[in-house]
Formats: sequence, structure tokens, C-alpha cells
Amino acid sequence: MRPEETMKAFETPESVVAEMYRLISFEPNTSPDWEKMKALFAEEAVIFLRVSGDTQAAVSRDGLVDLFTASIEKHKLVNSGFTEKLVSCKMEMFGAIAHCFVVYESSIPNDTRPPTRGVDSIQFVKKNGRWLVASLTNDVSGPGNPIPPKFLE
Repeated sequence: MRPEETMKAFETPESVVAEMYRLISFEPNTSPDWEKMKALFAEEAVIFLRVSGDTQAAVSRDGLVDLFTASIEKHKLVNSGFTEKLVSCKMEMFGAIAHCFVVYESSIPNDTRPPTRGVDSIQFVKKNGRWLVASLTNDVSGPGNPIPPKFLE
């Protein structure tokens, strides 16, 4: 990516979101560009991710990379690749802060299981002229935990 394209990723909270989901997806026998992913997050960012059932993990931006790398290895995704796509993004902004509820869909190409849907709640801050992720929390939908219809409008 050229420098001017890299800077476009930080122009708006929406562009940060788009870049996050682009970067987390990868083709077989490749891996995400973790340095570019980490650059989307403020150094002080706080991240809470659903890691299984009702268990969440609190991680830093480096911990996010470690968590995803471990999951890629555990589930042997290097051979298959992984796709996470944006379904909807409900953004609210005020001055140098923003919040977004993102509905995403994740899948493993050529897998027989249906895609998984979840919701990311992302807060942004504009720092040094760039929009960055300040915090991220997420949950996964399933029986008894449907995605609210207003998030899909």
C-alpha cells in the first residue's frame, strides 16, 4: 500500500473500520498484516474479545495480534484462509470522538459450517490528525443472543 493509501485509512472512523475488516481477512497460505492492523489502534487501546462460550479476554493491541495468531494456528486457518466482512456500521460522532456498532460476518472459505455473526462496539479518538481505535468490545450472536434488528437497518 502506498503512503497516501495508508493515510486514507485514518481519515474517518468509517475508513478505519473498513481497513480493520480488510486486514483481518486473508487468503490461504498468507497471513494478515499485523503491523498495519496494530497501527489502526491507539497505543493505549483496550480490547475485550469473546474467546469462547461466555469467556472474554482483555488484551492490548499486541495481545490482539497474539490472540488471533494463536487462533489461526489452533484452527489451522493458514491453509484455508479466513474472511471477516462488514455487514453494517452504525456510527455516531461528536468532535474528536466516535462510536460504532459493527455487525460482522466471519467464515472460513470452503467450510461447510455457516458464517458466524457478531457485533463489535468500537470507540474512536482523533489523535494527531488521525482517527484511531481507542477501545473495542465484541460479542457473538447465537441462540438466545440475536443481533438487535436496529443494528442491521
